[in-house]
Order: sequence, then C-alpha cells, then structure tokens
Amino acid sequence: MTDRSKRDRIIYDMCLTYDHRFCMGPTDEPCVFGSQMTHDEYDFIWRQMAQVYDNCISKHISEDK
Repeated sequence: MTDRSKRDRIIYDMCLTYDHRFCMGPTDEPCVFGSQMTHDEYDFIWRQMAQVYDNCISKHISEDK
C-alpha cells in the first residue's frame, strides 16, 4: 500500500468519525431530511481532517514493515 492511499484511508475514517453522513458523498440535490452533505461541507471536512492528520498524526505513525 502506498503512503498516499494509507493517508487517504485514515483521513476518510476520520471524516466518518466526525460526521457519519460523509460516507454518502456530496450531493447537488436539496436534501429533504438533511441526510447528505453539500460539496462545500464535504470538502471542508476533508480539508480539516487532512490538516489534523498532516500536522498531528502522520509523525506518530510508524512504517509498516
């Protein structure tokens, strides 16, 4: 597994932990019950979790050997 795919998988899991709606992906359609997030919400959460990962978590993850 490449470092990038490992990073993306961990960030995706962090996003799901933060907001379970992340797994449904973004939508352009109006959500009647608010069950999906907008593209802006989706991108915002991804960027925030990526920043947390890059600045705080990545330096503590050991290499898989």
